[in-house]
Amino acid sequence: MDSKNLLLYVQGNAATNTLYLEEAITEMCELITKYTGGTYRMLNPIDISAANIKVAKVVEIKDHPGADKLYVLKIDLGDEQRQLCAGLKPFYPDPNDLLGKHLAVVTNLQPAKLRGELSEGMLLAGDDGVNVGILNPQKSKPGDQVYVDGVTEYKTALIEFGDFLKYTLEAREGKAYLMGRQMKTDSEEITLEKVVNGRIR
Repeated sequence: MDSKNLLLYVQGNAATNTLYLEEAITEMCELITKYTGGTYRMLNPIDISAANIKVAKVVEIKDHPGADKLYVLKIDLGDEQRQLCAGLKPFYPDPNDLLGKHLAVVTNLQPAKLRGELSEGMLLAGDDGVNVGILNPQKSKPGDQVYVDGVTEYKTALIEFGDFLKYTLEAREGKAYLMGRQMKTDSEEITLEKVVNGRIR
């Protein structure tokens, strides 16, 4: 019998759970190969473990000297301190509302300069179109790993900002989700300030 190639394309919508889509595609591929033979592979799978997100504490905050909407934050990651730039000023006009707070930070994003100030990572915040609020792991310690079920180890290799944009992050009922899976630490499920449903960026 001649071999044939089959391409299976599936597209969800905003209401579709990403994890559900992954499981459904896998099930379809396994059924096809069970009854017709052959093998399958997933094209361009997204590697969740490539984004290393950890809890950080804001230990210092100041206005960005060259941008009205940016803060420059010094954060504690448990074993090191770093500097971040964040566009939170319009939504947290009083910097004391952020000082001492715990955040969720992408720690292995390629460092970049934003209007002349170095940013060594990116904090995550929810956005519902009106409000923007930080992810809120207040029970966790600086340096704690933020993870999702099914992923036990996270990579430290640097990733580009464009690569991180491939991930789907969203707020649902006040809780944070990465690729359809709930974000958590060993101490708590990750919740958000100010935002109940919306995207996370």
